Amino acid sequence: MSASLSLKQIFEKSQLLTTHISNPELPPLDRGLDQIEHLSQNLAPNVDGSANPIDIRAHYFLAKGGVNAQAMARHLDTVKLTSTFDLRRPVHDTDIDGYLKQEHQRVIAHTIEAGRCESSAALERSYDKDLDAAWQLATKGSAKQTSDSTSLFQSTSSSLGLDEISGIAAKFGSDTLQQLLAPIDVEQPISFDCSNHPQLLTFATIIYRFNLARLQNQPYDLMSSLTRISMDQTFNEQHPMYRFMSLITNLIQSAEKAGIAAHLGGKDDEASLNARAKMVGIAKNWLEEQYVLFLNATVQSKSSIYTGTSPAAKIKTFISALHSVKTIPNLENVNGEQPWAILFYHMRTGQNKEALDYINNNLPLFKSTPSIAEYFSAFIADLSDGSMSELTRSRIQLEYDQMSRNTAEPIDPYKFAVYKIMGRCELNKRTLPHITSSTEDWLWLQLCLVRESAASSMKSGGEYRLADLQKVLQKYGPEHFDPHRANPWNYMILLLLTLQFEQVVHQLYSSKYQIEAVHLAIGFASHRMLRTTLDTKQQESLLVVGDDGSPALNYIHLIHQYSLMFTISNPEIAFQYLLTISVLDDEASNGKRASELCRSYIEELVTHTRAYSVLLGSRTVDDKVEQGCVEEFKKLIKADDTFTRSLVVAAADKCRHEERHTDAVALYYLIGDHAAVVDILVRELGKELMQPVMRQGPGADNQWSQANIPSNSEELVKYANDVAARYRTARPGDGISQQRRTTLQSLAKLHEFRYLCIYGVAEQALELLNEVGIIPMQGDMTTIARKAEQLEDYEDTIVRCIPNLLLMTMALFSELFMISKHSGDTNKTMLVKQRSQTILKFAGLIENILSADVCIRINRFDIEMI
Repeated sequence: MSASLSLKQIFEKSQLLTTHISNPELPPLDRGLDQIEHLSQNLAPNVDGSANPIDIRAHYFLAKGGVNAQAMARHLDTVKLTSTFDLRRPVHDTDIDGYLKQEHQRVIAHTIEAGRCESSAALERSYDKDLDAAWQLATKGSAKQTSDSTSLFQSTSSSLGLDEISGIAAKFGSDTLQQLLAPIDVEQPISFDCSNHPQLLTFATIIYRFNLARLQNQPYDLMSSLTRISMDQTFNEQHPMYRFMSLITNLIQSAEKAGIAAHLGGKDDEASLNARAKMVGIAKNWLEEQYVLFLNATVQSKSSIYTGTSPAAKIKTFISALHSVKTIPNLENVNGEQPWAILFYHMRTGQNKEALDYINNNLPLFKSTPSIAEYFSAFIADLSDGSMSELTRSRIQLEYDQMSRNTAEPIDPYKFAVYKIMGRCELNKRTLPHITSSTEDWLWLQLCLVRESAASSMKSGGEYRLADLQKVLQKYGPEHFDPHRANPWNYMILLLLTLQFEQVVHQLYSSKYQIEAVHLAIGFASHRMLRTTLDTKQQESLLVVGDDGSPALNYIHLIHQYSLMFTISNPEIAFQYLLTISVLDDEASNGKRASELCRSYIEELVTHTRAYSVLLGSRTVDDKVEQGCVEEFKKLIKADDTFTRSLVVAAADKCRHEERHTDAVALYYLIGDHAAVVDILVRELGKELMQPVMRQGPGADNQWSQANIPSNSEELVKYANDVAARYRTARPGDGISQQRRTTLQSLAKLHEFRYLCIYGVAEQALELLNEVGIIPMQGDMTTIARKAEQLEDYEDTIVRCIPNLLLMTMALFSELFMISKHSGDTNKTMLVKQRSQTILKFAGLIENILSADVCIRINRFDIEMI
C-alpha cells in the first residue's frame, strides 16, 4: 500500500512542475523525414551504452516496484545501437550472367532427368512389346510353319490316300475347304488356308476320324496314326526323330497293353505308383533293346573274331571289340575270361535269365563271391515283384561296402557295377566311372536304381524315386545334352524315357515344332498320360508348376490357340480341334470343368465366324433340317438339347445387331422363331423400299439410280419370297398374324416391282403393282377414294413406302408416254395418260402422308406427259 501512495504522491508532484509556466502551449516541432534522419545520425555516435550513469531517483523508483535496475542495465548494455540508423546496401537483382548460368544448369539437369525417364519408359515399352510379340509368335507360329521347314509330319502325301482325304473334306464342308466363303473381319482376324498345306489337312482328317470314333464309341489309335506318317515317309531309321517317334509308339502300346496308361497322369495313389513303376521297366527295356542293336552291329563288324552261338559268346566278342578301343582299368580276368564284364553286359542287354545261367554254368569264375548266384536270383525276383528280403539286401550292401573300403586290392569296375545295381547301393552316388560313358548308359543305370513304390522309403537301400530322376534332368536342362542346339531330339527322348510327357510337349513347342507339339499333346491326352491344368488365369505359360512341384500342361489353352488359325478359313476344322479338349472328360477331376471350357470356346468360334450352316445347321423352306457339327458332336462336350439353340440365338442376335439380316433370318428360321423372321424381313424390306432408286425428276435421262441398293438386297428379297411362300397359310404355333403374312407378301412383290423398274421392264412392273392392289391404276373417283381409305388397314411399313412407290409409278408412266408418243400410238398414249391421272387423283387424296417435295415431283411428271 505504501508503494501505491508513494507513486501517487510522485504523480501529484509531477502535475505541479509546470504550474509556473505562464504559457503551457508549446510550439509544435515541424521537421521533415530527411531532417529527422540527419539529426538521428548525429545523435547516434553520442550514445554510449557503457557510459550510462544510474539515476538515484530512477533506481529508487524502480526498486520500489520490484525491478532490479542493475540487471536490467546489464541486459540493455548488450544491445548494439551503433548501426541502427546506418543505410542498408541495396540488393542487385540484375545479375544477368549469374541468372543465365543458374538457368543453364537447371535446364541441363532437367533435360538429363527427362531423357532418363523417357529412356526407361521406352525400354519398358520395348520389353513389353517384344515379350508380347514373342508370345504371339510362339502361340500362333504354327500358321507360319510351311513345308520348307523341318516338320515332324512333313510330307507331300500320306498313307491315308487323297481320295479318302477328299471324302473327309467333303464331310467338313466343301465350301470352306475350297474357300468359297469370303473371310470377314472379327475381333481376332486369323485366317490360314489349310489347302496350301496338305500335311495340315491330313492332321485335321486324323483328328476328325478320332472324334468320330469317340462319338461312336469305337477304338481309334490316334498316336499311331500321327506317328506313322513321319516314320514311314519322312525320316530314315537312323534319324533321331525316327527313334523319338518309335519310342512314343512303343511306350504307348506297351502302356495300353499293360492297362496302365490311364494312371500315368495321376498323383501318388497306389494305382499311379504301380503304373509308373511298370512304365519305368518298359523304358528300361527299350534302352536295352537299343543296346542289343548296337551290340549286334558291333559283333557283325567283327565277324572274323566271332565264334559260338550262345549269348555269352556274342557278348565276349563285343567286349573284345569294345576294349580294343576303350581302356577300362582293373578288369578281373579268370582263365582268359572277364566274368564280371560278361555278367554286366548280359544285364545291360536285358538278358538277366541268361546272366543267371552264365553264373550257374561258370561258378569257378566267381569263386571270390560264392553267393553271387543267390544274390542274382534275388535280384531277378525283385525286378518283378520287389520280393528281395532285407537280409539279402543287407548282405549285398555289406560286400559292396567292403569293396569300397578295400583300397589295397583294385576292384573290377564291372563287379562294382553289378553289386551296385543288384543291391541299389550307395544311391547318393549314381554314376559308374569307365562304365556309363554315354547318356543312354547313364540313364539306364538311373532306371535300374529307381524304385517307384510307396514302400521304397522303407527299404534299407534308401529312396530314389522317378521324381528325383526327373528333377535331375530338369536341373541339367536341354543345354547340357544339346549344347549347340542342333539336335533337340536326344533330350526329348530322355524326357520320354523318364515319363515327362508334359515336358516333351513343352520342349517340342519351344523348339519351333508347334504343330507336332499340339498333335502329340492330343495323343497323350487321349491316353490320359498328361497332367493338365484348368487354371484359366495361367494363360501365358504352356507349362505350369503346381504347389507340389509337379508340372502340368496348359493343354486347353494350347488347343484353343492352335484352333484360332482355322477360325476364319476353316471353322469346322477349328471345331474338331476344340472337341479334343473334351478328352479330359474321362478324368474325374477335370471332366466337368473341361466340358464347360470346351463349350465356351465353341461359343466363341460361332461368334467369330459366319459358317453358321456348317456349325449350327440349316433349315430349308420345306422344313428339312440339316444338322450342323455342334449338334452332331454335342455328346462329346456333354451339351444338353438347349446348347445348340442357345448358340443359334446368340449368333442370330449378333447378326441382327450387325445388320447381317440374311444370316439373322436363316438362324431364327433354324430355331423356329418365325415371328422374328417376319419382323426382320418386313422391317428391312420396308427400309429398302423407302430408298430412292429412280430418276430424280422430269427431263432426266432414262437411267435408274442403283447407288442406294445394298449388295445383299436381291438375296434378301429372294429369301423373303421363299419365306412368304412358306408362311402363306397359317400354321399352329408360328405366332404370325394374317395381317403380318399379307404385309410380308406385299413387300416381297413390291420389291419385285422395284427390280423390274431398275431393269427397265416398265409394263411388267406396272402389272405387278396393279396385282398388289395398294395403288389404284384405273377406276372412277369412288374406287380411288376407297383405295385411299384402305391405307389405314395397312401396316405403317407399307404406308411409309407409298411416296416412293408413287414416284416410281409416275416415272414409269412418263417413260411409257414418251415411247408411245414417239411411236405414234395414240391409243396407248391416251391409256397411259388416263392411268397417270388416276395416280394423280390418288395422291391428292393422301396428301397427308406425302411431303411437299413428293407432290411437286409428281406434278412435274404429269406436266411432262402433256
